[in-house]
Amino acid sequence: MPDHISPQETALRNAISRVREEGVESDREALLLWLVRNQLGLGAAESYENVFPEHSTTVGDLDGFAVSEERGVVALNYVLLRKSAEEMRLAAAALGAHLRSDADEDNLIYSQPRLRKLVGNALREAHGERVRRVVCVVDTTLQRPQKNKVRSAAPEGVVTEVFDHAFLASIAFAEGSSARPDTVTRISNPGEERLPLRLGDSRGLVLPVDATAIATWDGIEDGTLFDLNVRFGLGMNRVRRSLDVALTDEDVADQFIAFHNGITGVCDSFEEHDDEVIVRGMSIVNGAQTVVAVAANADHLAKGIQILLKIVEAASSSTLAQNIAIRSNTQNPVTSRSLQALDKTQVRLKKQLAEFGYQYVIRPGEDVPNPERAIENDTVAQLLCSMYLRKPSLAVKRQALFEQPTYEQLFHEGLDPAKVAFAFQTRRVVDTLRSEAPEIYRRAWALTGLTLFFMTSEALRSDPDWNDAFENPSRMVRDDAALRTRLLPVAEAALSVLEERADRDAEEPDDFKVSFKQARTLSDLGALASKAWRVRKRAGE
Repeated sequence: MPDHISPQETALRNAISRVREEGVESDREALLLWLVRNQLGLGAAESYENVFPEHSTTVGDLDGFAVSEERGVVALNYVLLRKSAEEMRLAAAALGAHLRSDADEDNLIYSQPRLRKLVGNALREAHGERVRRVVCVVDTTLQRPQKNKVRSAAPEGVVTEVFDHAFLASIAFAEGSSARPDTVTRISNPGEERLPLRLGDSRGLVLPVDATAIATWDGIEDGTLFDLNVRFGLGMNRVRRSLDVALTDEDVADQFIAFHNGITGVCDSFEEHDDEVIVRGMSIVNGAQTVVAVAANADHLAKGIQILLKIVEAASSSTLAQNIAIRSNTQNPVTSRSLQALDKTQVRLKKQLAEFGYQYVIRPGEDVPNPERAIENDTVAQLLCSMYLRKPSLAVKRQALFEQPTYEQLFHEGLDPAKVAFAFQTRRVVDTLRSEAPEIYRRAWALTGLTLFFMTSEALRSDPDWNDAFENPSRMVRDDAALRTRLLPVAEAALSVLEERADRDAEEPDDFKVSFKQARTLSDLGALASKAWRVRKRAGE
């Protein structure tokens, strides 16, 4: 045991511990769940079925699988977890044998019930192209030659991403930090090639930068160079593959700067000198894929490629920095949640919920002095979708809730902040029953808790005595203790339905990680919870 544990290692351990708190049984499963959520954009409630048991019987001995879609590309993500580089190289090669073509991959998927279920209709309904991606998670720190060996194990046309222990720890550290890196970046550039920008009380600069210099910037591999809005959306898509080709094409090297949009960064400060610009605390907010592609192709860059850099001085917490980060990314793989962070409804709710004593968190990385009174807007989206839209099967898909038309249905101009507080308090009551829930359901509490919340909501909706509080909860939410006291027996009635389900299915394991995301099952559970509450209420009268 080392005497000193790095902040990165501490962050990774904390990330795994947070997932374990959901009832997940092993560090292995917790690590994989954290990774697929963090890197593939899956919501906590929907991710459990994407991680496979340790001794999986799938072809290729997969540890996980997920389908992601972005910008016309359907990515099939095959996740492998191994203890060493050599084990991973062999595993990636064995899996790659089944991924040489679309036909080979189809044979793999449709011969495996688990994969077939997860793919669903994504391939049949896809109008764009398909990407095969192998996500290699190695539980040790690798050197660059070892990573290259793993990457080369998969056949041509398969994207191979290597996450060794050090990289995972760096991602965890970056995820928990909104601070910019404490770096100094020196950019060689003659003064006559710069364009100064005057931005009110701030200032900026536009200048061409050699691609070979960009490849050496600190913070690319661990993601700390990139703003929180973009650092976790850097997967392979059509744009990235086009960049790989263009960056290595000698015939168009001198034209690259003309047809590429460039890179945008915000920084703490910059200094201009005759032959260089010194930038302190730089964070890339647009063009992150370009920076990653440049670094990945560092050994093969076409000579003479330059890329336009726009750099702006702005404090990380300033409105200017947030506007640049969000509004410059409408065409890039930024999460829908981040794009909506400055929506007027989000800003209004933040102010109004503060009057109820809550901190409404609308952006990753915000400081949260009192977690007990903090409400994250993606959690709110799930609760509103379940309670008021009555679409619990949609509620598990966190990112989809911030896309139109669902976003407008949830966060419309007339949304009463008291409804947000009411839904939040209802979920808090549901969470107090976690220890009483059947053990099998406690193993995936993010999903079970959301399901039980929906069931409780349906029971409330069916009770005329709750009609006013359900639709106009402003007065009730000002007394948290009284509200929770009234909500508790309703939630307990809903829980009794899950207890009966667990008892009934004791001899045959309940595949709830799938069924609790299906509209028909959820509708039935909601109806049973309403009935259970009516029976319990009559018995108490």
